[in-house]
Amino acid sequence: MEKLKPLFYQTFEKYCNDRSYMNLCWDEVIKNYSNKKRFYHNLNHLQHMFNELQEVEDFIESIDSIRLAVFYHDLIYKVTSTENEEQSSEAFDKRISKTRFEHVDLVKEMIIATKFHDKTFNSDSRYFLDSDLAVLGSSSSQYDEYTRLIRKEYQIYPTFLYRRGRLKVLRALLNKPIYQTDYFTSKYEKQAQRNLKRELQTLV
Repeated sequence: MEKLKPLFYQTFEKYCNDRSYMNLCWDEVIKNYSNKKRFYHNLNHLQHMFNELQEVEDFIESIDSIRLAVFYHDLIYKVTSTENEEQSSEAFDKRISKTRFEHVDLVKEMIIATKFHDKTFNSDSRYFLDSDLAVLGSSSSQYDEYTRLIRKEYQIYPTFLYRRGRLKVLRALLNKPIYQTDYFTSKYEKQAQRNLKRELQTLV
């Protein structure tokens, strides 16, 4: 995505003067998110999150923290692993340690929080987490495309196993409000509830 690279460098160069190191970090982001096994958790997902966050920038305290969290939250993504978030957090920690960026713990917490999307009391984290789930409130056709891409990512699993795991995810999401901020709740909550319940009915 042509908009992602300048945004990455614009953010990183505030805290790092080493262009070669920034190139190394960017190349890592591109390589991981462009993995041929990724059908949803890829560069399009990052761009979608940034598009959503652009609408709420006035409410965000540390925009650089959120931007870095977006770039790194799915850096490590293997469908067979239960530690993607922890590994992505550590990968971010390793890369950012060679810069002057100070809010390292906040970004690591944001990345880890995408594991369960539990309620957080940090305002920036809430906007970040809501942007990650914005796709759930998209139109019915867009939601169907999202579920198709998720299934492709998990194609190594037979249908009965995928159905079992997906049902668990959907029920967990429907067990509480999906969004944590007023903005995303107003914009997407009702449609997200409809989408999730509709998918749930196709799996039971």
